Amino acid sequence: SNCLPDALWDYMQAVAEYLQVCPEMCILPLLSVLSMCVQGKAVIKHPHNEHTEPLNLYTITIAEPSMRKSPTLSEFIKPVELFENRYNEIHAVEINDYRARKKVLESREKRLLSSPKGINEEEVKKVQSELAALQPKTKLCMNITDATPEALTQMLHTQSERLGLLDGEGGVFDTISGIYTDRKSVV
Repeated sequence: SNCLPDALWDYMQAVAEYLQVCPEMCILPLLSVLSMCVQGKAVIKHPHNEHTEPLNLYTITIAEPSMRKSPTLSEFIKPVELFENRYNEIHAVEINDYRARKKVLESREKRLLSSPKGINEEEVKKVQSELAALQPKTKLCMNITDATPEALTQMLHTQSERLGLLDGEGGVFDTISGIYTDRKSVV
């Protein structure tokens, strides 16, 4: 913890005092949230070749039950949730417009392809081009706590492969052990 910059040290200490936990309980949740926030912003490059690695951390805080692991993580994740909510409020019109436009074009394509008068290839191609040209607009989601492997894959795709899986209850281990697949491991 003494390697943290002063501002992060003060923040960590304030959270520890507020939650009445030892500062060591705060280090990994703080670093995990920070890691989630810098996803896709930079990479670490090997000094002697072209190999790069993203700035990711894989952490686990292990402590006895009732040691306030979940409230500690929740406290550090609050600013991220506030940012997500604000971002989604600001971009709500764009997101809704995208969804509506996509539905209209998909409906038009379906109608053209099933027309009793025959398929107008030129119109179908025009609609398909418009669909392909649409720039997807989705709600920002920086962290999830529970998802099937399929839903996780979809979320990674919609979030440009930048997503945190931070959970104070260890739900990821339930998923890995097969909670959604009749206890057949997904690994």
